[in-house]
Amino acid sequence: MVRVGRFIFFLLLLSPSIAAFCQEFLYPVAVRDNGQVCLIYQKTPTHIELWLWDPGTKRVTQGLLSRFSPAGLTLLPDGRSFSFINNGALMIKQFMKRSPGTVELSQPLYDLSLPNWLNADHCYLSAKQRSRYGVFQIDRCGEVETICWDDIHDYLYPQKVGDHLFCIERTTYRGLFQHAIIKIPYPKIEPNHNKLTCALARIEDGGHQIEEEDEFSQAKRGAAGRRVALAENVPPVSFLNMLSDQVGYYLSHPAKVGQSSALVEFTYWRLTGDGSKWSSVPLFSFELPTDLLLFNRDTRLYESVLPLLPQRIGQKIIFMSATEGECGCNVNLYQFDEVTGSVEQMTNARAEGLHYFRPMGVGNGVVCGGSLRDGGELGVRMWIDDDGEVRAGLPFSA
Repeated sequence: MVRVGRFIFFLLLLSPSIAAFCQEFLYPVAVRDNGQVCLIYQKTPTHIELWLWDPGTKRVTQGLLSRFSPAGLTLLPDGRSFSFINNGALMIKQFMKRSPGTVELSQPLYDLSLPNWLNADHCYLSAKQRSRYGVFQIDRCGEVETICWDDIHDYLYPQKVGDHLFCIERTTYRGLFQHAIIKIPYPKIEPNHNKLTCALARIEDGGHQIEEEDEFSQAKRGAAGRRVALAENVPPVSFLNMLSDQVGYYLSHPAKVGQSSALVEFTYWRLTGDGSKWSSVPLFSFELPTDLLLFNRDTRLYESVLPLLPQRIGQKIIFMSATEGECGCNVNLYQFDEVTGSVEQMTNARAEGLHYFRPMGVGNGVVCGGSLRDGGELGVRMWIDDDGEVRAGLPFSA
């Protein structure tokens, strides 16, 4: 009876009448310590679901109630939980529990970025407060500490390395954005400002932050006077990723993308420095189709550019790029060797609407996701076996 129920449930999930005119995608986003792979299944441009995949048996099971859309899924350091953004709210779920919990924030923040977890209880992220983006540290009970915020700059894509915070600083001048990559000290969060103290303070103050807490936040706000510029007046940049306090990577991209543009060009840069002198070097460029990125396209990805970002796997950088063929535009995987500077194509999608993206190291090889296709032994596919179990296959490269 259980198998019959599961069979009917997944028949509804896979029913072509539900998403007859929407392109479906399936791609990996995380690998658990037990080898299980977290997959995002996009059935429509407005909804995604989390499934858990066993690479050995190919069996998939539902990892989250389907009423949630788990954008930006991130594993917590404890290995037992994961976080995600659902309709603008930060949520956390333990794998062993049925439902997630919402992190109720003590300060009004919105447009949250992906959280970077320091440990199982604390993370930091970029979010908008009033009219500007800042960097904030948040605990699982929702207590917010302001790391960097002012009413002139935006602070985006934060990366904590040791006692310093690296991020992209953005200002507006004559209607245009100006960007810089900066480094500032990461303030020490004192024990007397932990979640219990803050919660008690709000209760004792009628639900408002007490003056001492506000002074503590004010002292950590603006970067003026403590910022070190690693790169200034750079083109529009995003997705800063620091491997250490001396090496990082980021993307540059056009300031605007026209609705009639078929492709958007990105450049991947390496940032290096020794504390006083920093330099940036472009490594490679790639193009992505606007049909996957823009909000008003039926073929768009729910997570937009997030599944299409370059990934470091071992000593290689794997990136995605689009090519125009007889059947339209296809996204394929390419491997960049940072030592030799060579580029090698890894996949060869040529069919109409076929894309490969989001590579991930699994075991001793690399799997990737992409457009979900019916039939065939290759590519990204799903099927129901003779026992009513749903299984999935992802392209694998040793």
